[in-house]
Amino acid sequence: MPDRHQRDKTTFRPPPEVKTEAQNVLAGRDGWTLNDFLVACMVLLAKNPDAMLDRLKEFRPPPKKGRPPSKRDG
Repeated sequence: MPDRHQRDKTTFRPPPEVKTEAQNVLAGRDGWTLNDFLVACMVLLAKNPDAMLDRLKEFRPPPKKGRPPSKRDG
């Protein structure tokens, strides 16, 4: 059965406690969802990459250990 969605799915696996905390913060912010927030972040990144990446630098997670990413991960 063909996918009925018009956009490709993007998945990620944040630590559960980070996801829960973020959802709790957003729940009290005028109807924001985690999806709304992530899309807004991606839009800001596209429009102002230097400022966005500079601000997030201190929160960047450490590199993963294990197998190297596949071509589809990038």
